[in-house]
Amino acid sequence: MTTTKTIREERWILAPLGARTLAFIIDFAIFLALMFLLGLLAKPIGNALLDLEGMLAQITQWQKDYGLLIFQEGSWVMATSVEAAMQNAYTAIATDTVTAYLGYQNYLEILKGMIAIAAVFLVPTLILKDGKTIGKKIMKLRLITLNGDPVRPVIMMFRTMIGMWAIEYVTSVMFSYIGVLLSILFTILTKRQSAIHDIIGRTMVVRDEKQIIDVEIPITIESPQPSNEDVQDEPK
Repeated sequence: MTTTKTIREERWILAPLGARTLAFIIDFAIFLALMFLLGLLAKPIGNALLDLEGMLAQITQWQKDYGLLIFQEGSWVMATSVEAAMQNAYTAIATDTVTAYLGYQNYLEILKGMIAIAAVFLVPTLILKDGKTIGKKIMKLRLITLNGDPVRPVIMMFRTMIGMWAIEYVTSVMFSYIGVLLSILFTILTKRQSAIHDIIGRTMVVRDEKQIIDVEIPITIESPQPSNEDVQDEPK
């Protein structure tokens, strides 16, 4: 015969989506502040390397004088009709200048993102332990593996720098936030609320403390077998 038995167990409880969202908002605010500071530091370096201010001044002057530069169907093209020679010359110069500028901007955003993500989402987890960023610490959440074990530093680095930076952030810079949008979608739709970086690191976000819950487990009760004496005493 099969029945159930109630026992009490300590288990990790999946973090509520609201608490996890608030933790991310806190971390993201710190991330944006750091990105802003990195941008201020990078500006003089960029000016020295590429003369960015000169590029922008030249582009602006071309726009005023000729109306040459408009962004159309993925490339910079002429906006007005001028002599063919001037069109060819200015288009080539303008395209090279804008390409260099936009390329530098993308490279700069990717580099700033790498530094900021490491500072906000990796370093605190190695200092505070238990996979806690500042936001998770405030919201009393932690990160564990799918087996319930603490996350090793090498897994934390892989999860953050490959999943969060290389896949989510870089694809967002290059392809209009597609990486972040997909990660949000995964978080909402998956059973464990797993973002892309959680899937890659095989991790999940839980409450900071285990909770005691009642668990019903099936048990089998064997029917008593008749003894030899009972068998012998049976009437013939």
